[in-house]
Amino acid sequence: MTKRRVWRGLAYGGCGALATGLLALVLGWALIAVPEVKNFAVSPTLLDRGQRLYHARLSADEEWLLPRPLSEMGPWLPKVAVSIEDKRFYEHEGVDFLALMRAVWQNVSHGRVISGASTITVQVVRLAKPQDRTLFNKYVEFIQALKLERHLSKNEVLEIYLNRAPFGGNLRGAESAARFYFDKNARDLSLGESALLVALLRGPSVYRPDRRPELARERRDLLLDRLAAKGVATPEEVAAAKAEPVTGRRGSMPRQAWHLSEIILGSENEAWRWGQAGREYGLPTTLDMELQKFLEMRLRLGLETFPERIAGAGAVMDNASGGLLAYVGNSRWADSDAPEGPVNLRRLGLAATPGQPWVDCALARRSPGSTLKPFIYLAAFQHKGLTPASLLADTPLRLAGQAPRNFDKFYRGPVSAQVALADSLNAPAVRVLRLVGRVTALETLRLTGFKHLDDGRYYGDSLILGGCEVDMWQMLQAYGLLARQGTEVIPTWQPPIQARNLRPTRVFSAGAAWLVNECLKDDSRLPAGPRLNQEHSAGVELAFKTGTSHGLRDVWLAAYTPAHTMVLWAGDPSGRAHPGLTAINVLGPVVVPLAAALKSAQVWPGPPEEVEEFLACSVSGEPAGPHCPGRYQSFRLKSGARSHPCRVHVLQGGRVAAMWPPELAGFMAGLKPGSGPAPLARPADGPVITSPLPGGTIVLEEVGGRILLKCEGAQGMVHWYVDDEFYCSAPAGLTETLSVAPGRHKVTMMDSAGRTAGADFTVMYSQDRDQDSDLPILSF
Repeated sequence: MTKRRVWRGLAYGGCGALATGLLALVLGWALIAVPEVKNFAVSPTLLDRGQRLYHARLSADEEWLLPRPLSEMGPWLPKVAVSIEDKRFYEHEGVDFLALMRAVWQNVSHGRVISGASTITVQVVRLAKPQDRTLFNKYVEFIQALKLERHLSKNEVLEIYLNRAPFGGNLRGAESAARFYFDKNARDLSLGESALLVALLRGPSVYRPDRRPELARERRDLLLDRLAAKGVATPEEVAAAKAEPVTGRRGSMPRQAWHLSEIILGSENEAWRWGQAGREYGLPTTLDMELQKFLEMRLRLGLETFPERIAGAGAVMDNASGGLLAYVGNSRWADSDAPEGPVNLRRLGLAATPGQPWVDCALARRSPGSTLKPFIYLAAFQHKGLTPASLLADTPLRLAGQAPRNFDKFYRGPVSAQVALADSLNAPAVRVLRLVGRVTALETLRLTGFKHLDDGRYYGDSLILGGCEVDMWQMLQAYGLLARQGTEVIPTWQPPIQARNLRPTRVFSAGAAWLVNECLKDDSRLPAGPRLNQEHSAGVELAFKTGTSHGLRDVWLAAYTPAHTMVLWAGDPSGRAHPGLTAINVLGPVVVPLAAALKSAQVWPGPPEEVEEFLACSVSGEPAGPHCPGRYQSFRLKSGARSHPCRVHVLQGGRVAAMWPPELAGFMAGLKPGSGPAPLARPADGPVITSPLPGGTIVLEEVGGRILLKCEGAQGMVHWYVDDEFYCSAPAGLTETLSVAPGRHKVTMMDSAGRTAGADFTVMYSQDRDQDSDLPILSF
């Protein structure tokens, strides 16, 4: 009877416990909410175009947490974690009731806690909302784990766990731990390394291999033996894993492409959260890390013979999308140079102490040298009827006592527009600028991407010679427009979205851009080394333009193919000059292998429909006439094409003579046969009127504007006459001003020694000049 009562009591007690448990389960299911396990801070991370992680920063919680998908955690780590932490993970529903009953029996029978019953799902819940380890809290966690697996798959739960689990210090997640302890990605972890990371899950501070390598090795080997006993790994695999050394070395977090990363992430340590749209495992960018490393290496090699204060910068753009493939803000940068905390480089600019490698030189506005010349020629081709064959005068051109000089300090006399642009001749460029007009020139430059340029009156003729400031982003956009034959492209680090660039904005005619490209595709300008480089000879046909600022402070090289645009810069961030800086010698050896690495050997497109071929005089560049001794095929735009034949070669006395325009007549008369290029003009023995220029055209911005009266070489008092009437007298060296009506005028001066000089000139207003497409660049 007593035994029956005992069994009855046990049965009633068991039923009551079961009923209580079921009631608790039902009530908990109804009242306890599923935790938000995905709402946790992650490190801001950037991915290249191949989804490879290249830059990371601390999370808002001051931790390293680099989220990666389960598929990129390697073959061993997920398998080892499940086998050691929760062997029935793929069988239970979030709570392992068999393990729970075993833990209860062991703990009750021993009178103390011997084992637990937490599953991986329960640990995910606990990581989402840490709380005291009380019996009630465990009950809540079990309910939440059961409900969580109704919303997430097993692999999703395991992915969150391996991304969020602590691995010692401020390391969270397998990717952070793999990079810190083994200096590799989680997907590349071996069996032994995976076992060591799983060992850390039970004691993140106890088994750290960088602090207690021997203890970490013992724990790893113990887990490896368990894996062998469970059949997860073969004895041979376990033996090989045990042979792996446990070192105390520490790896580093990815901090590559720091300058571009600073632009993307900014100085604000944004609170990135897991699962943010478009950045679940990092923010995708257009960067190609292999090309990035190659550009960094080539820039360092190119500047290795220069002082450390000379830095380089460069960028490569995909012309189809505008995506940046490589971006080096400062070639002197190394990962160890990263400052503590974020630096806002857009505010910093060049205010930082020179030599600080985190200064982004690509953001700084610097003198472009001659790199803006192609866009003025572009405007002249499109609006003024200029052609690559057009005759230009590379002769002294005085501007208020100054003469624009070529880099080699020689004048060449008559040159074609193609030669003038390719060889970057200054005097012809100034003449083309005046032909185009400052209003049209500025409008052209702003349309190509240099939107910050001020009123043309501020720059004057120096606009085309580097008298303004630009940055690398603007140069990329401008030269990308040429590469795309006149259609706009905006440099960006963001991957292209659907329908992007399907309707590109046309800024200039394809024909005008094509003519500029033909002028710049001349690799004979490269130094012998790069030109004969085996990689270059494989067929990488580059169009390129160099630029060197006044005083050798900045050098630029912009090169492009139909597929890619490359812009390089070198100089001293503080603005000091360096005598060894020349664009073609410093940056030429960088751009050629860079283009070869891009595999940019593409066929350039043929002439667009608006371009026509014509037979040109080999001297004047105009349609060949009956007396021209030499002819060749050239190209021009159909619109605005001029039909008059060559005006240089005429028949005089039964013989062909060359009738040079005034801008070239004096030069050609003084050029001896076989003497080569003429040196810079020296001051004349007598006085010379330097303003207004003889035969020149003065463009006034507004009615009532005044022009300068200035001469050089005069003695004593200078007496000025305008249109044969006395105007004023002034000591030599002083500048007077004159207000005259539009039209043709004559000015004459006489000094105290009785020496005279005269100049005929034309005055017109800017609105008239920019509308007059027939204004000649040479005075035939």
